[in-house]
Amino acid sequence: MTLAQVFWFRDASVGQPDRFYATADRDLTIAGDFADFSGDIAVLKRRLRKQEVRVHDHFPAYSKDFCRRLGIDSEQAMELFHQTVSMKSVGNLNDFVRSHMLEPFDAAGWTNRLVEHFEDLSKAHEAVLKARTQLTLLEPLLAECDAYDELDARITAGKAAREALRFYCADRKAALLGDRLTALGGQISAQQNALAGAEIELDRLRRKERDLEIQRAGRGGDRISQLEAEIAAEEKERDRRKEQDNRYRTLLTAAGLPAVADPAQFTARQRAVAEMQGSLDQEQADLQNQLTDLTVERRDLDAEAAELNTELLSLRERRSNIPKRSLDVREALCAALRVDSAELPFAGELIQVRADCAAWEGAAERLLHSFGLSMLVSSEHYDAVSEWINDRHLGIKLVYYRVPERLGQIPPPQLSERSLFAKLQIKDSPFSTWLDRELTHRADYECVDTMTDFRRAAKAVTRAGQVKGARGRHEKDDARRIDDRRHYVLGWDNQAKIDALLDQANRLQLQLRGLDGRTQKVKTELSAKGKLATTLTMLEQFNGFTEIDWQASVNRIAELAGEKTRLEQQSDELKRLTAELEAAGRQIKAAEEAKGAAQTELGNLGGQRKAAEKQLRDTRTTLDEPAAATATASFPLVAQRVGSRSLVTPEDCDTCRVEVNDEITTEIDRLTGRQNKVAARVVGKMSDFRKAYPLETEEFDNSIQSAGEYRALHDRIASDDLPRFEAEFKTYLNTNTIRDIAGFHSQLTKQAELIKQRIETINDSLVDIDYNPGRFIRLEPHPTVNVEIRDFRKDLRECTSGSLGGDDSNQYSEQKFLQVKSLIERFRGREGQTEPDRQWTRRVTDVRNWFTFSASERWRADDTEHENYTDSGGKSGGQKEKLAYTILAASLAYQFKLDWGVSKSKTFRFVVIDEAFGRGSDESTRFALGLFRRLGLQLLIVTPLQKIHVIEPFVAAVGFVDNKTGDSSRLQTLTIEEYQQRQLAHALGTVSDQGV
Repeated sequence: MTLAQVFWFRDASVGQPDRFYATADRDLTIAGDFADFSGDIAVLKRRLRKQEVRVHDHFPAYSKDFCRRLGIDSEQAMELFHQTVSMKSVGNLNDFVRSHMLEPFDAAGWTNRLVEHFEDLSKAHEAVLKARTQLTLLEPLLAECDAYDELDARITAGKAAREALRFYCADRKAALLGDRLTALGGQISAQQNALAGAEIELDRLRRKERDLEIQRAGRGGDRISQLEAEIAAEEKERDRRKEQDNRYRTLLTAAGLPAVADPAQFTARQRAVAEMQGSLDQEQADLQNQLTDLTVERRDLDAEAAELNTELLSLRERRSNIPKRSLDVREALCAALRVDSAELPFAGELIQVRADCAAWEGAAERLLHSFGLSMLVSSEHYDAVSEWINDRHLGIKLVYYRVPERLGQIPPPQLSERSLFAKLQIKDSPFSTWLDRELTHRADYECVDTMTDFRRAAKAVTRAGQVKGARGRHEKDDARRIDDRRHYVLGWDNQAKIDALLDQANRLQLQLRGLDGRTQKVKTELSAKGKLATTLTMLEQFNGFTEIDWQASVNRIAELAGEKTRLEQQSDELKRLTAELEAAGRQIKAAEEAKGAAQTELGNLGGQRKAAEKQLRDTRTTLDEPAAATATASFPLVAQRVGSRSLVTPEDCDTCRVEVNDEITTEIDRLTGRQNKVAARVVGKMSDFRKAYPLETEEFDNSIQSAGEYRALHDRIASDDLPRFEAEFKTYLNTNTIRDIAGFHSQLTKQAELIKQRIETINDSLVDIDYNPGRFIRLEPHPTVNVEIRDFRKDLRECTSGSLGGDDSNQYSEQKFLQVKSLIERFRGREGQTEPDRQWTRRVTDVRNWFTFSASERWRADDTEHENYTDSGGKSGGQKEKLAYTILAASLAYQFKLDWGVSKSKTFRFVVIDEAFGRGSDESTRFALGLFRRLGLQLLIVTPLQKIHVIEPFVAAVGFVDNKTGDSSRLQTLTIEEYQQRQLAHALGTVSDQGV
């Protein structure tokens, strides 16, 4: 068989020569087969192919061809062939055995397949983690939604109970009114009977009185009758004056004035009344002005509350702190231009103070408030935005900045860690770079803690908000408190602002309640002043003391009664008739009083019945409303709230309705406040979730009304996506990755066993070589102590331990995944450690590295150890060469599959040794050549002339090379016999010359 390599230059003056390779199953010669082709390489290749010469353009195909034809089964055999060319000694026994005596295992295919499968596994694991994370985020969100729904149910139940309350009370009141009307009917009937009896008795008494008066008149009783008439008239005047006196006293008491006992005091009181009337008008005017001021203040607070409520509603629908009026303008602008609001952000939406610097948040707001309200406009939208703004009355002040696509290469100023800029956080966005540069100029104030530092710094700001700017300008704007979050505009999370506004709403509610109290107080005072004015007017109507002097009438009645008594005592008959008349008068008076009482009671009862009937009609009208039928379902709830209240009379029902209605309204207001806070938290969590998962929530809203969509998503993830992802993950983990790792582990274990077998095979060759008289060499493999390899093998076992046992728990799967991930990430190459991981992978997956090797020199007689060599260090040159040649011979026998002592074989036996014996001892050289002869090797030895005498007995031909001029080498080939003859002739000629 012939091997050939052909070199030529396409251009003799440039570069490396081109080449091609040829193999043939016959002898080829340069003159016969590689000449006369006119310099055309293509012609030469065609001619060789026609002569059944195999032509190859590349070395791998050429190498594969001649190895197959020469019976060289492995690349390692060729490596060993190359090693023998420059073999001097075994520098490191482990390296030599691993590199030249053991086949490498192609672990790259396995590791690549593991990495590929791990990509699928990693995606499946990411899907599981994503689903679990989504559930983790959704569960507190839905818990808040449940809390909202629970509060909503309680509020709805409260409202239903409040609506049903009037029907419940009306129902009870109707029953009680029916009972009252029945009772009143009985009472009216009894009073009517009593009235009829009183009228009959009164008529009888009056007839008797007339008879007695006629009898007395016949006995001279006219003067007595006249006196009685005058007494009766005077008694009426007395009663009138006394009634006026009581009224006057009552009015004086109401006006805060003392009573009177004589005309002088009366005159003084009337003057006091006139004076009080003069000052009362001014007091009423002052109170009316106060009431007007309070009404205006109430209107302003109502307007503030409405604006606050609008702002809160707006904040719950977004995450920005920018005021609603500014956002409304942007919303209109974005709608007109058909762009997303995120493309036209306000600066404040992209800037916030870092959480660890929260103490400087107020100072940052002082400095950057106006800038935070500025809108950022990219060059893409600048033309349309500027035109839209110019064509409209915005109703607010709007500042906007044009942000260029590219910024100049101006180096930013160097700011200290104490600067306000260092305490700011900029949200990632297309405007981040521009904002960063802008803030280096706007927020370059040093944040100082003391006034000493403040005075020393060129530009500074204190926590209290005092600002020191350029050119000596100082400012402290305390129009608002520095910690008043209601007016903050920086940041992309508005929960703190919502809380501040809720607190403000509570304070505003307290203000409104206080204002209502003050208003009611003024109204009460104004009403009292009005009543006092009426009282004074009525007092003013009394013209003189006589109108109230009832004591004078008492005195006159006494005079007339005395005269009457004297007349009656003059006649016994008149006395008797007078006594009887008086008795009849008393009886008539009693009868009239009874009749009046009956009439009064009858009137009262009639009025009560009319009132009850009207109430019953009104109550039944209420019960006839359509809502009454549905309200009955809520009566049990109303009954619970009514509790143990006594509902004995219709009035009790009215009182109960007012009290319970107030209680329910208070509870609904309290629950609504809690519900609003829960809704704010829900909207915040929804916004965070949508930002984290925009694709899944593309059609969702940040509103409590979207809770059903989030619940459906949670249910789908929990019942469908997550179980499916977990099943896929476990399938990928157990079926693909873990089993691949198990297979990989098995292959590596097989390779380890194969290495042990190969070492045993090599030892079979070493047994036949006498390393020293009576002793031979044996290679001994030992498990490596390398920590990386030991850990790698341990990790492999842990990845596959229990994996085929069917443990299906999530904990097991996650644990296995982390073990597999740790291993395969190193196969793939971790970020920043790609090359170290690649080297580690080659090192730990090369099974040859799992072993360390030693050479044991043993006695052939009893197989006991004479000496053990872990490498050839510390030995003499001859010993190193001897050990090298011994191991090399065994390696050649193993790799080339040679049999000891067989001179003819079809196996490849060619070995090239380049200067192998140049510095070695003659003894070691003879030892090596003897070994090679026993193996029947074909040797090509390149050696200096000084070793030719040692080599001569072992070679058949000699090729002599020289280069006298330095640019032309010559080769002369001689058989060993020809060489010896020429050497003898040369020696004889030298002797002859010396003899001459």
